[in-house]
This record gives sequence, C-alpha cells and structure tokens, in this order.
Amino acid sequence: MIWDLADGDIYYDLPGGGQKRDETLGETVLRECLEETGLHIVVERFAAIYEEMLINEKFKERFGFYSHKIYFIFIARLTGELYGEIAETDFDMIGSEWVGLDEIVNIPLYPVVIKKNLRKIIDSKEILFLGSERSR
Repeated sequence: MIWDLADGDIYYDLPGGGQKRDETLGETVLRECLEETGLHIVVERFAAIYEEMLINEKFKERFGFYSHKIYFIFIARLTGELYGEIAETDFDMIGSEWVGLDEIVNIPLYPVVIKKNLRKIIDSKEILFLGSERSR
C-alpha cells in the first residue's frame, strides 16, 4: 500500500486492516488483500506478530483506535487468478504497488521493524515475536 502523509511524504506498508466480527484471521487476510490490492492470494502460514503503541497525542486524538495496533503477519502467495480492481482504499492511501524483495531496501516501508526483519520473517520456520514498541 502507498500512503501520502500530510507533509507530502510517501510511505509504504503491507496490506492489512481490521478484522470483522465472526471473521477468522485467515479470512481477514484474504479479504484485506483483495480489497486493497485486487490480488487473490492463498495464506500459507502465520509468520510474525508485532505490537505498536503510538504516543503522539495529536495522532491519538485524530485516529483514536489506530494508536494501538497489533500486526499479525502472514506469508501468502498469489493464486494465479487475474488481478481484480482495488475495491477499497484506506484514509490517505493513494495506491497499491507490487514491490520485489530486493527492492524493499530502497523504499520507506513502515513499520521499520517489519522492513528490518522481512527476510527473517520469510525464511524462519517459526513464528517470530518482533516486540512491542511505543513510538511517535
């Protein structure tokens, strides 16, 4: 996902979003990827978890429930079905782009802890805990 911040900076993050009532985590991953990227995927495995608490008061006032997030990171693969249309964009999202692993070092991927550990997340056979962080 590609985001445009108020100051004009651009950053990327992985597809994701809130889980709906009575929806499994796996179903959430499928739905969010399809909505935000138009891509049909198959979830292969749960890979990592990360907790982030934003302590910036202005952000907390404006976005309330987004100030404390838990990232459930899954490894998935494309199904081979034709790409669909992006059905839903989140606030300030300006697009979706497929980025190869070797290109990730050159883009501002957020959260940074996921970027720093991406190869480890992909290669590990165990579920990783990437920690808890309070950030601005």
